[in-house]
Formats: sequence, C-alpha cells, structure tokens
Amino acid sequence: MAALFISFILFSFIIDSGGPIGIRMLSLGIVFCVGTWNFFFKRKKIDIYFFISVLFLLFFSIIGFISAAVNGIDASAAYIWILPVVSVPVFYFFFISFSSENLVKGVVYTGWIFSVVILITFFSLYLLGESSVSIIQNYELPGWFYIRPDGYPQVYFQATLVLVLITIYSYFQGFKKSAFVFCFILLMCLSRFGFSTSIAFILLGAMGWILYIRKYITSIFIFQSAFFLIACLVMYLQVGMDYVMDGSGFHIREGHLISIFNTMSLDNLIIGMGPGSEVYSIGFEKLTDNIEISQLELIRKYGFLGYFIYTIALFFMLTSFVKKGKFAETYAIYGFYIASYSNPVLLSFSFSVFAGCFLATKARELKNKSDGV
Repeated sequence: MAALFISFILFSFIIDSGGPIGIRMLSLGIVFCVGTWNFFFKRKKIDIYFFISVLFLLFFSIIGFISAAVNGIDASAAYIWILPVVSVPVFYFFFISFSSENLVKGVVYTGWIFSVVILITFFSLYLLGESSVSIIQNYELPGWFYIRPDGYPQVYFQATLVLVLITIYSYFQGFKKSAFVFCFILLMCLSRFGFSTSIAFILLGAMGWILYIRKYITSIFIFQSAFFLIACLVMYLQVGMDYVMDGSGFHIREGHLISIFNTMSLDNLIIGMGPGSEVYSIGFEKLTDNIEISQLELIRKYGFLGYFIYTIALFFMLTSFVKKGKFAETYAIYGFYIASYSNPVLLSFSFSVFAGCFLATKARELKNKSDGV
C-alpha cells in the first residue's frame, strides 16, 4: 500500500502536468503537510552536498524573482515556473516517511501505470479514432494525441520523457523486464531522443562500461554543461541570418536558438528575460513561454547567471548520489538531464518530485530481479 501511495503521488505530477485535472494540487497539499511535519519533528541527517544543492536551488529561485521584477513580470506569473524548483527539499522531507524499498517499487509501479495509460490511449486512437480521446481534450491535458497522415496514432503526454528517468532507474535497480517495457513505450510514442538515451544507458550497463565512468559522471556533467554554451555560440554564429525553416525538429530548435540570442539584451544575458516571459521563436513562428530545449530555456529565463547556479545545484545533487553509492539515482537524473535537451522538462514538477524521491532513498546492493516486475 505504501508503494502504491507513492505511485499515486508521483503519477499525479506526471499525468496532471500543468494542473488541468486538479489531482496535482491534492498531491501538493499532501506533500506540503507531511513534508512540513517531517521537517520539524522527524530528525534526518542531511549530507553537506545535498544541503549545498538545495542552497543553490534557493539562490536560483531568488534570481528568478529578481529577473521577473526587472522585466516587469507579475510575481503571480513567475512563481508558477519557480515553484517546482523550490519544492525539491519539500519532496525530500515527504519521501523520508517511506522505506527505500517502497520508494524503489513506487517508481517502478509509476512507470507501469503511466505505460498502461499510454497504451490505452494509443489503442483507443487506433481502433476508435480521434474522437476516443475526448476526455483528454475536454480536460486539456498537455500533449499531442492525433492520427498522423501515415495512419499512426500519435500519443505524447507532456511528461512522456519522465519515462527515460524511470527506465534507467528501473534497470539499475534490477527491474530489467520493466525497463525494457518502458523503453518500448518511449519508442511507441516516437520519442526518438528519449528512447536513444534510455537504450544507451541500458547498453552501457549491460556491457559493464558504466562501471568505468560512474565516478566521473559529475566531471562529465560539468564539461557537458560548458560545452553546451560553446556549441550554442558556434551554432548561432554559423547559422545566423542563413537560417531556413524546413519543419524538422532540429531546425525548429535552431530557430529557438537564433530567436533567443537575437532577442535578448545584455541585461537579459546576465539574469534572463524572467520566468513567465514570452519570446517570438522563428522555430514555432509564434510567441512561446517554453521552448523545446531545457538548457536554452534556462538561459532565456534566468540568464547565464541562473544557468551557472542551476548547474552547480545539479552538480552537488549528483555528487551527493555518487558519494553515497546511489548510482541508480545518479544514472537516472543524469539520463533525464540529457533527455531534457529535446524537451522543456528540467524545471518541471516531473523532475523535482523524482529528485526529491531519489534524495530520500538509501544505497542498496544491486540484486538480480530478472523474475521481478
């Protein structure tokens, strides 16, 4: 029952992305009440790396409010984008109420529940057509649900990429059959980047290569974060005014990059345009408040200062996992970070709720659960 309750909490932030149904608010209320109680009355030793990570997340949130104020954005519009970030420690204090075994099972069960929902939606579209997803349309659940011109049912919930995190975590916690099912669901949703990221980690684990790099993941992460900035600058200088939109996903993202650097002032480059702000993207050919590359969205809303602070926060979070030997958590968070290059999910509740959950788990010996879920 504890694992199922954990699944309910996790799943509510996945399926109710954006909050149209209302169960996310119910879960937030439960998390806040229990988390506050645990903070004051349940003693828990917090390691220094976790503390520093939370401290930098709070700094990041302050930068967000300052940026919003400087850019004339109302605080009520800004806090929606900042709340998931400051919620990480609240989620942590909520999840310490449960055993690590139940937390692990809760994550795997969440993957199965989400997979079943995706399968039901997929076959409803396939057998009954687009009218079958009227419930989704009535509740305005964020995502894409339609029949493609080639007849293939497109099912893509806004939080679909969270299956990358769940897949990697399940595999390295020994639930390998489950991991392969979740990986297949990603492929069925036509999430090529998500599927590729998941299968890459699975192959690294299967061949044993992950053992040689796991202690260097934090260094790789820092190098990757710096390289992203250089790559953005080089791409902007190369493409520049020669950009031609052809409708492909890559060119859409190129359009985002060019639009952001053409629009942002010097002040924006330092502290961003502010959470809740909009930018005209030639990739979308319209105004948008959330482009498809999480890291670029970090720079747009919070500037290079915010990007650096958030990177440092994630660095210490990953360091906390590595120092405690929590490598399944390390791989899952890092894999999700890689997948976020293709979708704006890094500053979402879908990320922060799992980050809080993983911070609350304890390291355990990897057991062979080939006969498990």
